[in-house]
Order: sequence, then C-alpha cells, then structure tokens
Amino acid sequence: MDWLKRLEEASKIPVIVISGSEPVKNKARALAAGAVNFFHKPVNPEDLMTAIDQALGKSSEPCSNVN
Repeated sequence: MDWLKRLEEASKIPVIVISGSEPVKNKARALAAGAVNFFHKPVNPEDLMTAIDQALGKSSEPCSNVN
C-alpha cells in the first residue's frame, strides 16, 4: 500500500483492506500503512458499506468493525 500512497493522484484515496489470513497481524500492518479500515473475511456487507460511506465522508454512523 505504500507505493499507492506515493502516487500523487492516489495519495488521498481511502483504502479499506480485506484479508483472509492472520487478522491481528494484518490489521495492525494495514492500519499502520494508512488504511482507513480493516476487515477479516468473511465480511459483513452492512459493516463494509458503512465503512465505505465513512471513508467517502457520506456517513457519520460509526462502523462496528473499527477498533
């Protein structure tokens, strides 16, 4: 994800990471790298949509997956 943040035209794009392996380790790495949220598979579609809305500034409703 570091390379994406180095591209000027992509540096402000919010990134949500979805992973199927090692949730604790990968969540810490993803958030440290600048991801706005992390989900471990299987993903609850409603939580994902809330996270997307928040990342795009369309919602003030807290996402249950954050923290």
